[in-house]
Amino acid sequence: MKLRSLFLASLAAIAMASCSNEENATIDNGQPAAPKNAFLQFGIAFSGAETRSTTATAGDNEAGIEAEQAFTDATIVIEQAGSRNIMTVPFADFTVATSTATHTPSVLYLKEKISVSDGEASVWVFLNASAALKASLASSTSYANLKETADFTSGGIGALQATGGIAEADHFLMSNASGIAEPTDFIKGEINPLTVCVSRVASKLEQMNLTTSNSFEVSDDATNLANADLKVELTHFAYTGLQQEVAVLKGGTVTASLYKPYGPAATVFDFQAIGASSITNYCMENLLGTTLGTTTNIVYKGVISVDDVVSTLYITSDNKAFKTIAEMAAAGYAFDGLTETTSIQDCWNNYALRKYDQGVCYYVGQIKTAANNSATIVRNNIYRLTVSSIAGLGTVLPQDFDDPTLLNLTVEIDPWTVNLNSFDF
Repeated sequence: MKLRSLFLASLAAIAMASCSNEENATIDNGQPAAPKNAFLQFGIAFSGAETRSTTATAGDNEAGIEAEQAFTDATIVIEQAGSRNIMTVPFADFTVATSTATHTPSVLYLKEKISVSDGEASVWVFLNASAALKASLASSTSYANLKETADFTSGGIGALQATGGIAEADHFLMSNASGIAEPTDFIKGEINPLTVCVSRVASKLEQMNLTTSNSFEVSDDATNLANADLKVELTHFAYTGLQQEVAVLKGGTVTASLYKPYGPAATVFDFQAIGASSITNYCMENLLGTTLGTTTNIVYKGVISVDDVVSTLYITSDNKAFKTIAEMAAAGYAFDGLTETTSIQDCWNNYALRKYDQGVCYYVGQIKTAANNSATIVRNNIYRLTVSSIAGLGTVLPQDFDDPTLLNLTVEIDPWTVNLNSFDF
């Protein structure tokens, strides 16, 4: 019974995310409002478009937890003949109507019918709209231009979950799932049923727990470590290229505003420790990225061990691995000026040498959406992230590296020059 009540409550919250029924504010440019000669039986349904993505593989649809569906109020906007009728309705004014159809979610209906004018209409619904958004709904000429922003710089990874954020617990912002107004035609003297489907504006990131030890055998190791037990244990993760601007309605125009994009310069990312259970964060959709520097990615931090021993590791440009500079010298690799204190960056720039200081390495992966197998983040989608295998060693720093200038040396051995000398004595 407890689970059933929770399920119905969450569905109700979702449903109500797209309706409202309190005070009317008619915007009609000073003209008399049209007579209210029809009735609207208004309902809200929660979008089933939520998907999971790992390696661009779709998972099951999920309703989400209660905190992702609860609401305080719903704002309904009915537009007719250039006029807008805006109503804000509290949760208490809704009731759940459970469908008997299999796999059909419950719908939240307003307890009271809404008086409307007959004729064609367009209906928007906004769940948990902020005071600023409600004001914009009354004044904006184009809802496609409405945006919400987040400041990850000051708020960290939890910026969207803070008070007033679009992913605040029990106050997730939701809007028309289609991104456009729901069209309808009210008939005079009749009760006109209308159900609007809503979806969350935010997206959900879930770093799943890995193997028991988070340790992976490296299958494609350095040449001279082929007979050694080479492993990488993943310890931390961080997100890069978090979009900080999102359209309130799906399909709205936004500009790229990325928090800590991945790139050629070393960046101090906001790493979180990988734990025994999944870790949830929320972000804004990112539909504009094409490269690692513009997409939303995940960076993993790991530690390399050789025969279960963690130490600094050097990899030469010809893929030979050494634990010390002395070992390299004994093998015939002499690097003028190289010492144990030479930085990771200088090792790379000056010697084309990868220095894994205390075995630390990094991996980066673009987060993809299963629907189109593209490196995008889409609203109302869950992205479940995990690591299934590790083939080789990662980068020495969490950044892209330009290849240093290397000498491509070709030695041509001249053939013997034959000199025929014939003596007659």
